[in-house]
Amino acid sequence: MLCAAEGVLVALQHCSLDDAFLDIIAAERRHNVAAMRLATALVARAQGDPARVEDEAISAVIDDEWGRLL
Repeated sequence: MLCAAEGVLVALQHCSLDDAFLDIIAAERRHNVAAMRLATALVARAQGDPARVEDEAISAVIDDEWGRLL
């Protein structure tokens, strides 16, 4: 799922895979949330399936970090 989330960020931010990975890791550290949880939620949101993002805290992190792009 991490690779898919990186792909989402590459498409949205027009950045490299390395930069996308670093962005996810930075968000993980800023918000103290596991990268895999962020990745899963980011992919779900990008696919237009916010119902799969069950945790409101994770949803808030996605909004804070990448909401402007989604």
